[in-house]
Parts: sequence; C-alpha cells; structure tokens
Amino acid sequence: MGIVIIGSGNVASIFACRLFENNIKIEQIVARNPVSGNALAGQLNAVFIQDISNVKTDADVYLITVQDDFLPMVADSLRGKISEKALVLHTTGSASIKVLEHISSQYGVLYPLQSLRKENVNSIEIPLFLDANNNSSFEKLENFAKNISPIIAFADDQQRIRLHIAAVFVSNFPNYLYVLAESFCKNHNIEFSNLLPLMKETTNRISFFSPKDIQTGPAARGDLGTIEKHTSILEKENPELLKVYEFLTNGILDTFLGKK
Repeated sequence: MGIVIIGSGNVASIFACRLFENNIKIEQIVARNPVSGNALAGQLNAVFIQDISNVKTDADVYLITVQDDFLPMVADSLRGKISEKALVLHTTGSASIKVLEHISSQYGVLYPLQSLRKENVNSIEIPLFLDANNNSSFEKLENFAKNISPIIAFADDQQRIRLHIAAVFVSNFPNYLYVLAESFCKNHNIEFSNLLPLMKETTNRISFFSPKDIQTGPAARGDLGTIEKHTSILEKENPELLKVYEFLTNGILDTFLGKK
C-alpha cells in the first residue's frame, strides 16, 4: 500500500508516524512549508514535494490533512491527476465528505476527535470518526484507520460537525477560561498552579459521572451572597472578566435553579 500525505502539521505528523510504525509505506509528503515538510518526509523515508502538481498519480491512498480553508483548493488540484480507484480522505471535522466527490470513485473522512501535537505520537488516545461514499470505500477506510488508532466509530457530515461543536465546548472554551484565570492570578500574585488539583479532579469526575450531576459552585447551589462578593470585586478590578462571570453564572442559575 502506498500513501501520499498532503500537509505537514500535527495531524499529518502523528498519522504518518503511526502508519510508518505499522509498516505502511509513505511515498510522498506534499506540503507548502519546506521546513516541516522535509523534516516529516525525512522521518518516514518519503519524498517531499512542495508543488502538488508533481504529486504521485498512482498511490493507493491520498490523505489530505490541510486546514478547512485550503481543502477545496487541494481537492481541485487533485482532480484528474490521480487514479479513479484511489481512496481519497480528508481529516476535518467541519468539511463535508462531498468536497472530495469529484476526485475519485472512493473517498471518505478520517476525523480525529482529539487535540493533537507532534510530540504526542504514541502517548495519546485518538478516537477516529469515519465516513465514506459507499460500503466498499468504508471497508478500505476502516482497515486503513486501524493502523492509526483502535478507537473507531462512524459519523456522517451532520454528526461530525456536531461533534466538532461539542469539542469546542469541552476543549477550546475551557482552555480559554484557564487563560483568563491564569491572567487573573498573575495580576494578584497568586500561583496558577494552585488550581491544578481542582482542574484535574473536575476532569477525573467526568469519566464516571454526567457533568450535570457533578456541577458545583455558588451558582449551582444558589449562593447569591458569594456571587455578589465575586461580582463586586470583578466590577472594580476587571470589568471584562465580570462579563464572562455573569454570563456563565446566569447560565448555571437557569439550568440548575430555574432562575437568574
């Protein structure tokens, strides 16, 4: 099996390394960035090319790992250049499978529901959500995906975009709140690391209970006195953070106590 990977970022790096470790031949790395592209190709004994017009035309799988905005352009660049029998895949959560339909008779999506970093090649679980244009393509995709992760499930366009939305709520938004909390702590000579045990405990509980069953804090118990103390301080010291505090507090009050 010969693979062409388009892209040289985190997804490309982790997928490529896991495929390589399972003796899957990576023939080409196609990337705009010559530094990361050459580096990745060197790890895999693959050929690096910067110009997609020079892409190998007879590979078995073309794995497109570029950002969503560049996906249509890459797809158009492959049209008419590669075998109709090649399996063409993209890895984004928000793009439709149909962006690939004009390239090959076999195409699909291989979406990793995980925050990936190049240094975490083997140390991280990667749930993969698959979709394909027909049963034959899906079977090939599933066999291919098993070389990357054993955690595999089906998700069509509608399910996948909603998984992507949910992922923003459980990963991106909480991390932004950590950014705000860290800044708040620094401004008041408090070590942000003091909060790490609390953060870890909250995350650990979610493995065993519904988040709704473990919600704590002044808003969840209707402690309006404590809320007033918090908002009074934030009003004087950080009006922008107060807006976030009030928005989230009102949401919790409404959800758990039916009042704002």
